[in-house]
Amino acid sequence: MNQHQVIQFYKIFFAILLSILILGITKNINAGPNAGSDIVDIAKSYLNYPRADGYPLNKEIELGGIFDEDTVTAFDCTGLVSWAAGLRRHYYLSQGEINQFYTEFNNWDNLQPGDIFDNGQHVMIFENWAANRTKITVVQASESQGKVIESTFTLDYMQSNYTANRFKTDNTNPTITISGVEDGGVYNNPVTVGVSADDDTSEPTPGLYFYGQDSGGKFRQKQFTEEGTFYDYFI
Repeated sequence: MNQHQVIQFYKIFFAILLSILILGITKNINAGPNAGSDIVDIAKSYLNYPRADGYPLNKEIELGGIFDEDTVTAFDCTGLVSWAAGLRRHYYLSQGEINQFYTEFNNWDNLQPGDIFDNGQHVMIFENWAANRTKITVVQASESQGKVIESTFTLDYMQSNYTANRFKTDNTNPTITISGVEDGGVYNNPVTVGVSADDDTSEPTPGLYFYGQDSGGKFRQKQFTEEGTFYDYFI
């Protein structure tokens, strides 16, 4: 391989990093990154969509399990919350996942749009107060109605049956390491590009945003033996 046949790894690296960030390793910053009224607005944009268990589905390929956006056609309760909050995949209550993204608080007077009600079996999104703060309006994927709806419950009912929760914030980016090559390197022998990622575990939701928590890391790998300039293998 001559100097004009440079394997331009730096372009590959930047593309990988950009795609990872877009797809959501750090998509939880500022609650997902959606927060507050954004969560409500997104959830409401799917009013009357059908309710279906497990939807939207996760795509268990490539980057370790992200939303399969082709299945954003129906929702269960955690699917609606995961999608509206901007989490990168569908996290579930039954597997002890989604509740690790938010924390309970006791001051119901401090409820804000986008807070989450959780009773261990069902989650709903707080939209607003009603009837002089004696009732609460939520957005939910309702099993009984079979679709995404707005509902209103009394404050007494909600406090007796649900906890009030708010999304945590992870402000630390993951560390992404490229091995086996150097930026702009020219190689006369086959090279193997290694890609790994690690997420900070001191933040309030350790590891859950890291691709490796989902069925193992799934970056593509290849040993380059042919000559040429490589821009987009990992894209």
